[in-house]
Amino acid sequence: MLATMCSPRWSVEKIVLPRETIVGVLVSEQRASDHVYLSDLAIDPAVHGKGYGRTALAQFLKRHGKSRVDLLTHEDNRTALQLYGKFGFRREGLIPNAFGNGQPFLLLVRNAVS
Repeated sequence: MLATMCSPRWSVEKIVLPRETIVGVLVSEQRASDHVYLSDLAIDPAVHGKGYGRTALAQFLKRHGKSRVDLLTHEDNRTALQLYGKFGFRREGLIPNAFGNGQPFLLLVRNAVS
């Protein structure tokens, strides 16, 4: 389901259906040997609710299970908060101006699985 394009630190994974239809993207940065930042997980709104984001996240976390994974999301994005919560992410803090646009973002963290 995931097709990967990599640089030394960044990974862009296309979320692809069997007939090569791209339905989303997952972007991450390897910040240390045991730390990964999940920059983006985006699914085409036309296919929301079909489990593609959940499946892509599960595959991603399986590969990075021994790493701390963190991400930023809007504090009012209930769908994202529910999804990440199901995978063990917890709120670690609120960053008031994370991207310089004046909007606050929640920092969510999933610690390494032993």
